[in-house]
Formats: sequence, C-alpha cells, structure tokens
Amino acid sequence: MTIDRAAQPYQAIADVLRTDIRTQRLAPHAQLPPARELAATHGVSVGTAQRALSELRREGLIYTHQGRGSYVADAPVAAPTGDLQAEVQRLEATLADVVERLERLERREPKL
Repeated sequence: MTIDRAAQPYQAIADVLRTDIRTQRLAPHAQLPPARELAATHGVSVGTAQRALSELRREGLIYTHQGRGSYVADAPVAAPTGDLQAEVQRLEATLADVVERLERLERREPKL
C-alpha cells in the first residue's frame, strides 16, 4: 500500500500500518519493520518513521520490546478518554512550557 502524500508523513505511514494490522496482513505478534527500514521504504527520516510507530503504540495497536523491535498487539488497547485524556494533555502542555523556559534560560546564561 502506498502512503497518502496529502497527510503528514508520519500519519500516512501510521495509516498504512494501521490498515495492514486491521486487515490482518500483519497478524498479532508479527514483527514490524524497524524504523530505519520504514524510513527508507517511504522516503522519510527515521524520526518520522519512529513518530508513526509511537502513534500506533499510543493507540494500543503495537507494542515494543527495547532492543528487539515493535510487534502487532493482540487487541487494541483503548486510548485514554475523558478526564484522563484531559490530564495527559494538560501535562504535555506544562512540559512543553517548562522545556521552552529552560531553553530560553540556557540561551541567556553563559556556559561555565
């Protein structure tokens, strides 16, 4: 399956993998290609491929074993909803603010 060039590149790759998982072209516990291979196949950076895998992991469609790769999950795990989702978004916004402030401070402070 080819990627949709109108979508963000990571979303397009995630869509291709999502379809392969839902149609069982990728069966439960099947190992996904490594991020480097996905990047080469779809003509994107490794970071973009990793972001696509992160998206699928967040959705509960895949799981990752450190150093061994990513695999198709048995059944999708529900993404956080309601208050939990709002709390996650609030924490993400707070973290982004802290990182931005730290970066501003680092630019102002002379290195020792």
